Amino acid sequence: MVYGSQNVKCPFYKDETKNSIRCEGAFSATVTNNFANTKDKYAYMKAFCYGIKSCEKCTLYESVMDKYNTNL
Repeated sequence: MVYGSQNVKCPFYKDETKNSIRCEGAFSATVTNNFANTKDKYAYMKAFCYGIKSCEKCTLYESVMDKYNTNL
């Protein structure tokens, strides 16, 4: 599988740099997740960003969903 932003399924993903991922935040416009290296960043993305079911396991996803669910 080719990893990168073109494969992200999470609706809260914004963009990325070499060693970071920016996502929508629960209490601010964006949250930046910083990683020690690119390998760690892609391991995180593989675990949480590339599938709808996997992104639901991300704690940031849960927080942002709570923000929308409380505003109904």
